[in-house]
Amino acid sequence: ASSTPTSDGERVFVAAWDGRGVSVYGYTLDGKRLWVTPLGGFKSQHGFGGSAVAACGKVFVNFDQDGAAEFV
Repeated sequence: ASSTPTSDGERVFVAAWDGRGVSVYGYTLDGKRLWVTPLGGFKSQHGFGGSAVAACGKVFVNFDQDGAAEFV
């Protein structure tokens, strides 16, 4: 499954896997990158499909994977 972007109405957030690790990106509504936060390595037989959720001024990602998993 692919990740789905989310928005707080002012910015767009997306979690993406580059084949080694997962990062969360923040963009303006017109596509300018504001920031990127690496979450670390990712191992799963199914690939990454976690979508970001924007709530209460924060961005949440369920970093579920084979082995240790966490909610960041």
